[in-house]
Amino acid sequence: MGDVVWDEKQCDACQVCVEACPEEAITVERAVESAKLSGKVEILEENCCTCTWCEINCPAEAITVEKIFEGDIEFNADKCCRVFHLC
Repeated sequence: MGDVVWDEKQCDACQVCVEACPEEAITVERAVESAKLSGKVEILEENCCTCTWCEINCPAEAITVEKIFEGDIEFNADKCCRVFHLC
């Protein structure tokens, strides 16, 4: 899997990443300190599918997902067996 990096200085513990994660791989512990929320984010990388939803949705840009590979997928419908109706 790729790496998921959480920037503690940028994070405001809003929990948007928790709601965005389809694998429930992120938890946020938070406390109110004056007018600012502070907290700690735990990312269970063994559960993470590196979908980048947490990174895309984070309003503080505090999460970076580094995928092992990037690229395009080309689908050739003529070669699909269509037996399982998954494609």
